[in-house]
Amino acid sequence: MSISTHQPDKRINVVYACDNIQALPLGVSIASALENRAEGTPINIHVLSYRISRSNRKSIASQFDGRDDTLCWHEITGENRRLLEDLFTSSNRPYPPAAYARLLISEVIPNIDRAIYLDTDIIVATDLSPLWNTPFDGAGLLAIQDLPTSNDHIKRLRALLSPEDISRYGIEEGDSYFQSGVLVFDMKEFTKTRASELIECLRNYPDLTFPDNDALNIVFHDSFKLVDPRWNQMASVFKLDAARDTPYSAEVFQALLQDPYIIHYSGRPKPWEDGCTHPYLDRWVEALKNSAWNSWKPSRLNRAIDRIPRIQRVLAKRFRRFVSQHV
Repeated sequence: MSISTHQPDKRINVVYACDNIQALPLGVSIASALENRAEGTPINIHVLSYRISRSNRKSIASQFDGRDDTLCWHEITGENRRLLEDLFTSSNRPYPPAAYARLLISEVIPNIDRAIYLDTDIIVATDLSPLWNTPFDGAGLLAIQDLPTSNDHIKRLRALLSPEDISRYGIEEGDSYFQSGVLVFDMKEFTKTRASELIECLRNYPDLTFPDNDALNIVFHDSFKLVDPRWNQMASVFKLDAARDTPYSAEVFQALLQDPYIIHYSGRPKPWEDGCTHPYLDRWVEALKNSAWNSWKPSRLNRAIDRIPRIQRVLAKRFRRFVSQHV
């Protein structure tokens, strides 16, 4: 294993943003990416860490033993940590501070040209090289359209945004809305100016339903390119009767169902939670066996332990909001 901050030119940069609560799924997702990468295409794993414990860091680092892939920790500290906590506090949605960490990629990881961002509730089922080598064609990021299209997130955003911002970002009825669990950033386009716009958007609109996802769709609205949907197979596809609630042909839709490149366990319950019936649950369990958590099993005790930091996070948010309103 090597832990480095140097970025060799031919390595694939994969970025996660995570807190201690999500350390187990992070380890599982990383294991799947390492297991499926092609020979000769090593991966730089970058973790934007929000308070991940030393023991969990050590467990994840052990997954790199004997490999030429690298693991780079980027602890969110100081003003950046306060920023994430402020965004968490001001939002009317429950998403944790770590959910906003990817907005800081250009500042925290400044010396890379492009980066694949992955949510932690993801299994990589194939080599990432084809996604990594997909041309931007002038776009600032690559993404996959959110499904089902009947959700009409653009209509929701237009109802929330000011007329000035609708015009500023060129958000028109019928436009596409991407799902942000899998993204490829052109880091030359993801400048500090873009990051500032994202933060401004979140501050101005605390009622965004999916705060970071919505903000990315707003700010990059005229600068994203849609790619093969198999790079982000969302759980929602299994609730669709047919391809008609997607922008895809029947053939593409069947390929999305049966041959995903990345499996995204979006929605609830997650594979590590009670009651998960996802059709590809076995793929997550297989990746779990290749991770540092290979002896982990769901249990009543584990569920109880898992709830403690979540309750603490809710209480912390309520306290911070109370203080901000009364001091």
